[in-house]
Amino acid sequence: MDKHSLDISGKELYDELNGYFSIDPFINEIGFIYNLSVFQHSKEGKNYQDTHQDLHFILEQHKLGFIAVYIPILYTYLQHLLKKTSNEEELLIITRNILLINADHYTAWNIRKKLIKQYKKELIFLDLIFTKHPKSGEAWAHRKYILKYLFNVKNINNKQDVILHEMDICHLAALHYSKNYYAWTHRQWMLQYIKNMNFLLIQLNALK
Repeated sequence: MDKHSLDISGKELYDELNGYFSIDPFINEIGFIYNLSVFQHSKEGKNYQDTHQDLHFILEQHKLGFIAVYIPILYTYLQHLLKKTSNEEELLIITRNILLINADHYTAWNIRKKLIKQYKKELIFLDLIFTKHPKSGEAWAHRKYILKYLFNVKNINNKQDVILHEMDICHLAALHYSKNYYAWTHRQWMLQYIKNMNFLLIQLNALK
């Protein structure tokens, strides 16, 4: 991309990204697109680079791609916003966008710990994070924090459903990286909450 094509502000990228989440609240996967020339339009069969010179993001079937060359501009602006913003609702949006790019941003996760009220929704957000960052230690630590609250403080009724979902998430993360330390240790940590002996034995065998 030429210099002119990067003539966009961080605020414009920020607003555009937020717009995509407003258009599609069910985004379930993210990725970074480094070579737009090989990204084909699924409907028209045309090259995105040929038909959309000024793309910054691509949204297709609940999958959101970040055009990589614009990420530093957006990330710099997000860091600036994080330092000057005190509005809680906006902080949740800012930290969401930061963590989509850098899932090991310790400060962003700590801010979310203080602000989140919908803990199950936070697990869905973490599911999205893991589609791009399955080896983020900070993200896995945050997931454990949320689960501890749901199991030990709120004492939710549908623990079995949550446990099954956690096992699925660990499996998906391990598919990306078979030796994903965080996924395997998370799965092992979850075993303490399993009360059904048959189910526990199945999970123990899976760890071998």
